[in-house]
Amino acid sequence: MSRTLYYRLCLTALLAGTLPGCAKDVSGYYACLSAPRDRSIPIVAEALPPKRPYRAIKNDTVGWVELEVTVGRDGHVDHAEVIAADPPDVFDRAAVRGALAWRYCPLPDDAPDYPGPIRRKVSFGHD
Repeated sequence: MSRTLYYRLCLTALLAGTLPGCAKDVSGYYACLSAPRDRSIPIVAEALPPKRPYRAIKNDTVGWVELEVTVGRDGHVDHAEVIAADPPDVFDRAAVRGALAWRYCPLPDDAPDYPGPIRRKVSFGHD
């Protein structure tokens, strides 16, 4: 099923009140519809914050991770790599796992690929 068809079905179900779980998908779809066709920076459609590791919650540890993320034409994150972190090795796996679940607006067929990786900083605070 194409992403466009999925969003149309989701929007129809949401409007009919039969599938409330589609709300986050539909809002991402609207963000993508209003995106300029010629873009060099990926536009976020869905980026839920990563979960704090149990060890960090138990030890009351807060921190951040800077990631380098490669986004494919379809809007999925193809690769995520830790560039820097404070404290080191505490939130790295959670940040990468969370980044791989992010979704960006897919590129139109006639648009060039995204120019390369982007950097995003993810903060882990108290929930």
